[in-house]
This record gives sequence, C-alpha cells and structure tokens, in this order.
Amino acid sequence: MKFTTESIRRLWMVGLGATIVCPMAASSQQRTPLMDTLTTQSAIPAARDALSRFGQAVTRQNAASLGFDSPDQIGRATLGIPIQELMIRLDQLRQFSQNQSPLMILRNTDRVSVPVLLNNVTRSSVTVTKESGTWTMYSLGSPTYARSLDALRADLSRREGLAANAYFEVRVPALNVAFIGRSRGNDLFFSPVSPDSRFGFVRGQTMLARDALARMVNATRAHNGNPT
Repeated sequence: MKFTTESIRRLWMVGLGATIVCPMAASSQQRTPLMDTLTTQSAIPAARDALSRFGQAVTRQNAASLGFDSPDQIGRATLGIPIQELMIRLDQLRQFSQNQSPLMILRNTDRVSVPVLLNNVTRSSVTVTKESGTWTMYSLGSPTYARSLDALRADLSRREGLAANAYFEVRVPALNVAFIGRSRGNDLFFSPVSPDSRFGFVRGQTMLARDALARMVNATRAHNGNPT
C-alpha cells in the first residue's frame, strides 16, 4: 500500500480523537465479550505489518506529528502491550440506569491499539481492526493520546497489582470521553483518561463503571447526537 501525504494525514486524524463513530458489533440485548489475552495477541502480526508501513509513512515533515523526532527512529521502534477498544453509543447511554449492568451497553469495536515504543518509551500507536476474521491496519499516529493512555494503564497496573493486559479502553465518542476499564470480582471499574469538569472526572481516579456512566446520562439527553 502506497501512502501519500494526504492519506497519512487522514489516517492520523482518524486515530487522534475520541470522536470516531464506530459500528455496533452486538445487539443491545447481548453482553459484549471482553477479548482474552490470546485474542489480543493475535492482533500483533497485523500491528507489526502496520509498524513497517508506519516506517514508510514517516518523513522529516510529519515525524513530530506522528510521535518521532526524525524518520530514522521508526526503524528502532518496537510494539508494546495491546489494549482492546470498546465503545458506548449515545442512544444506549441515554437509557442507562444505575441498576443496569454497564456490560450491557459496552460494544466491541473489533479494534486493538498497540503502543509504539522507542527505547521502551511510548511514542505513538498503531490500531488494527478485525474484518471477516482477519486483522488489518486501521490507523496510526495519535501520539499524545497514545502516551496518555499507556502511561495511565502502567500507573493503574502498579497501583492495583494487575497485569497490563487486564485493562481495556472504553470510548464514549459523542461526549469525547475515554476510560480505562477493568473487572474486579463482579464489578466493573473505570478510570478517566483525561480530566473532565463536565462530569467531575479526575484523570486516573477509579470509580464504579455504573457511577461514571450515571454522571453522563443527563448530558446525553441534551445532546444533539454529533460528536463533541
């Protein structure tokens, strides 16, 4: 696949924000299965291929915007621990109540993001998607968000004593909100990736997922349906 400057810009912008409109992967009556470690690891070969394409895409002009100081650094880059991406649709969040399981409104996007590391420091990311049973490249870049997400996951892992692959990403595209989630016992917990005064979210603060979602319900009812 040959990359042009414009195609790279589009790929980078797709990966940059939390405003991606994702297809629904399950009906509203189904619980969304969380991928196991073997499934997320199965995305690594596609991520390696994406990383090689990443190398072809980085130029002196766009290196900084893609997370690198110079094009030659991408040749020394490695992949980190993948993280599954889930999402919550606006219409389903509108109907959410605290006596409902948050798992009922989580949707699998069939995407996995993999940090791109340089000297074991997160610099960027590649995201792959599963289409017809095969993992393929979805986007690359998004360095600021990739660093923030991976740093928070590492911090939570140290604090909570869980392996990094126990965590997953949850996006609420319409509200431009993202969490790192994990299960403990019978409960689901969320930690905001970014602070958000609209909902009283503090970066990294752990709360029950049902409580985090309940804080956003009122905002959904006044929302016009377009991503923020």
